[in-house]
Amino acid sequence: MSKIFAVIYTPGPAWDADKPVWDQELQLHDDYLHSLYLAGKLREGGPFSDSGGGIAILEVETESEARQIIRDDPALIDGIYTARMHPWFPIDWGAYQPSS
Repeated sequence: MSKIFAVIYTPGPAWDADKPVWDQELQLHDDYLHSLYLAGKLREGGPFSDSGGGIAILEVETESEARQIIRDDPALIDGIYTARMHPWFPIDWGAYQPSS
């Protein structure tokens, strides 16, 4: 059974504070995330519109696999981003039954 993790990216030591997220050196990071998407391991992801970082939602078999994905991310290796990972339980709000 797969597990879902939210990865919160924030600017790291190599982040250029004079540039918005769109102008950071993130092509290798984007290529990496695209490969994860094609492999069925990335459900969603993208930058925050305020240039404060971004988020990725991973769906993988184990927490150690998610941690390895983060370790292998070029943007973290290069110090452009730092990341925090949290296990996540998405709620199907369309099926939610209010108590009142």
